[in-house]
Amino acid sequence: SKAKIGAITDVGRPHPLLPMPPAICGVGSTSLGGTAAGKPWRATPSEVSTDVADSDTHSTDSESVALSAGREPGHQRTIVDDNASADACRTFSVRPALDAYGFVVRDEEDPRLTSPSAPRSRLLSALAPRGRAVAGRANRDLQVWLHMLHAWPQWNRLPRSVLLKRRVRKGVPDALRAHVWSLCVGSPAATRSLPPYEELIGACAPSVVDEIERDVRRTFPDHEIFLHDERRTPLAASGTPDGVRLLGRVLAAYAAAEPSVQYCQGLNLLCGALLMYAPEARAFSLLVALTSTCGMRSMFEDGLPGVTAALDAFDGLIMAQLPRLHMHLVRHAVSPSSYATRWLMTAFIGCLPFEACVRALDCIFFDRDIKILYRLGIAILQEHEAELRTLQGIELLAALRDVPSRCTDVDALFRRALGLEIRRSAINALLVTSCNEQHRAPERLGDSARLQRLSDRRAAEAAQQRTHSQHSRLSSTIAMRVASRSRRDHSA
Repeated sequence: SKAKIGAITDVGRPHPLLPMPPAICGVGSTSLGGTAAGKPWRATPSEVSTDVADSDTHSTDSESVALSAGREPGHQRTIVDDNASADACRTFSVRPALDAYGFVVRDEEDPRLTSPSAPRSRLLSALAPRGRAVAGRANRDLQVWLHMLHAWPQWNRLPRSVLLKRRVRKGVPDALRAHVWSLCVGSPAATRSLPPYEELIGACAPSVVDEIERDVRRTFPDHEIFLHDERRTPLAASGTPDGVRLLGRVLAAYAAAEPSVQYCQGLNLLCGALLMYAPEARAFSLLVALTSTCGMRSMFEDGLPGVTAALDAFDGLIMAQLPRLHMHLVRHAVSPSSYATRWLMTAFIGCLPFEACVRALDCIFFDRDIKILYRLGIAILQEHEAELRTLQGIELLAALRDVPSRCTDVDALFRRALGLEIRRSAINALLVTSCNEQHRAPERLGDSARLQRLSDRRAAEAAQQRTHSQHSRLSSTIAMRVASRSRRDHSA
């Protein structure tokens, strides 16, 4: 069976960049706090290391862990026995807790970790919030996906592709994401005509390399593989590959492979997310496929023409789907470019919870289209429409930039987004209109001029509709008067 699925013969092994616990929850098994194979884990008491020789004094069932709040990762923390005095406390070096995607969880972000008298059972529950039921469901999903990958050509065409699309929208298992993404877009074929990867890295211009270096050090500062040297955990410091270095290498290779793009801010976030799931060379091929096959290259070209067109299309979708909110935004001179640029350029990375971002990437790679980004944007605005319509000025703009971070129920957000009636044909029509307007203009208009143009056009359309309504009412009044006079004449 491994020969059939080729590149995923190592399913179940941890990603070389991601920290994993001593035991991995394999396919078909569950573990307290475990998730599907290949996912990062939170720290558990088995991962706690001590500098105290006689650590067996803390092996009783009545022990509890007091984790001090507000500490940086790697700080010393204290483990306390319920029956012992304060003098009996011993100091342990605790690896920082990680969420399901490898991001460091601060103590203040999880109040269950801050109680000084939390019993052991509560600690285990806090460090492993997914629990046995979710771990078992994740492993069952992994088995289903492995079965589909055995017969991928049959699942990738009708009638099975309908069910495959439904499962992709629910999220691809983390252990298989990189392989499924590659199958969906044929990423090796996208780089087949390019020079070898190592040659591309060396061909990158020094000025572009300097620009990349400035950005990669600010990319995902709280993720395990991108932590800076002074914040590294013991595992990261003991030989785990440097994610910052790999990110710089992939972006340098991409800059040499795509001269029309080279490097643009936003690519670092997309590439960083790919590196969390794929090795270096595969992440490069996926980034090339994301920009070429999935249609995101124009968003990063000189002048950002794709972003301008996408924002105009998004504005048209707001007008069609949420007309009252659109009128409110136009009235207060708030354009999509002031809040939605990052949404579209980075697939909501850094805006929505990371689970939603990788599920959006699942849909982009499967559909070879970014339509899901428009759907998610409209769904976010729809969910918070009532609140946004009560705000104005700076408060309105701040709320628009903040609302994605409040969408914590990812499943509900995707149900709302996928339930919207947004067709690719409608998006294409809006994009064509925007491109035609850009080409007719003597020069690219700024945001304020473009907003004024759109506002004038819509005001003219509204005035035309009002005139048509007045003519209709006048015609109806004249007809009623004629009919009334005819009845009076007839009665006379």
